[in-house]
Amino acid sequence: MLEADPFAELLESGQAKAASVGAGEWDEDVFAGMKTALESAWDPDVPKIMILIGDASGHPIGDPKNSMNLDERSVKDLAKEKSVYVASIYVSGKQSDAGNFDRARPQFETMAAGDGEHVSFSRVTGSEEATLEVSLRDQIDHIVKYLSTGDFGAVMSESTGSDDVAGQAIAGAVRAALVD
Repeated sequence: MLEADPFAELLESGQAKAASVGAGEWDEDVFAGMKTALESAWDPDVPKIMILIGDASGHPIGDPKNSMNLDERSVKDLAKEKSVYVASIYVSGKQSDAGNFDRARPQFETMAAGDGEHVSFSRVTGSEEATLEVSLRDQIDHIVKYLSTGDFGAVMSESTGSDDVAGQAIAGAVRAALVD
């Protein structure tokens, strides 16, 4: 886990890159990664907001590749217990991932926090790697802007626009953190 400034520096350095190979299937061990992050050392004196960015659904309970035998509800319960608010962004590329998105969407939506009006879930799409990268960087920049400056008041009052679904998702997670 990284704080906002080191995270922004990592992204700007070009060291964070997409994997060039896959496992030959869509599902990943998403829930184990979420549990590990949620159980990390968090500063108890600040709002805790985690951003899940993924391009795959999690393995179902009972699947041997689901290393911790968790599902989206158990992850959401753990996030609530730890007072960590989750915003999730599903990334769609040029490959047809409609079947995976149908499995991933309810998982990502369930794990995401809400503010009573919006679930903190969005989907970023692009047909080319460069387009996807720009869209995702825009969303991450939006997140880092609020989290690094601590300007949570702007999140409470700023309208992100009806076409800025990811921005609305992030704002929803931040508002949820502030309401509690």
